[in-house]
Amino acid sequence: MSTQYFNRKVIIEPYNPSWPEKFVREKILILSALNDKGIIIEHIGSTAVPGLAAKSIIDIMLGVKDLATANACIPLLETLGYEYVSALEKDFPARRYCMWAIVTPRTICSSVSFRQTV
Repeated sequence: MSTQYFNRKVIIEPYNPSWPEKFVREKILILSALNDKGIIIEHIGSTAVPGLAAKSIIDIMLGVKDLATANACIPLLETLGYEYVSALEKDFPARRYCMWAIVTPRTICSSVSFRQTV
């Protein structure tokens, strides 16, 4: 696991009206990769709040039926360039986290977390 996500300098940027569009594009890619397993995908965090300055990281929450579903999704997210960050499970054992791992023409700095829904 890379530690690059935990040692970054935090830079707060003025609100960027492209953040919601970036989320929608990423949501479409994620849904396509996951073959619509009945997963709920939401834009969360400060970039989801219109007008709010924030770190330029698109936080995405995937609601799943159970952790088995989350675990099955991780390899599919890895095909999109996400890296599974198991170290966070120490503090949040009922969640799974992936972070954007590579730079491509579609570069988006995002994090994806899974949470069980009822």
